[in-house]
Amino acid sequence: MSPSYLQSSENHGDFYHYIKGILEEENKHTKITELKILDKLYEKNMINDDYYSFHKQLVIDIDKKDKLIDFYYSFACSSITLTLFVCYIWSEENHTILKFIYISYLIIIYCLTFMFYLSLNKS
Repeated sequence: MSPSYLQSSENHGDFYHYIKGILEEENKHTKITELKILDKLYEKNMINDDYYSFHKQLVIDIDKKDKLIDFYYSFACSSITLTLFVCYIWSEENHTILKFIYISYLIIIYCLTFMFYLSLNKS
């Protein structure tokens, strides 16, 4: 017997951290997404079909935004690290062609970082 919508909502709030802990123990090296938690709650019959179908798209959107945030921070960290490498490691006289290629690469990374930043502000 599946729980009511109100009971499903209460179960989602009450057992969220418990289910997240179980999933973290099972999958130590993977990211635990909101969709995995919702699927596990549905699998254990703690939420009903209506609650699951209504919240499924919401948690997918949350997971997409979290993924965009992860991409943004990784691009930002890598671009700052690579910029520091160019500024402090290479001298100005040597490797002119290689330096031009490397700076072009950095510009592409900065553009991608800015695109991820813009997509974060839209959603």
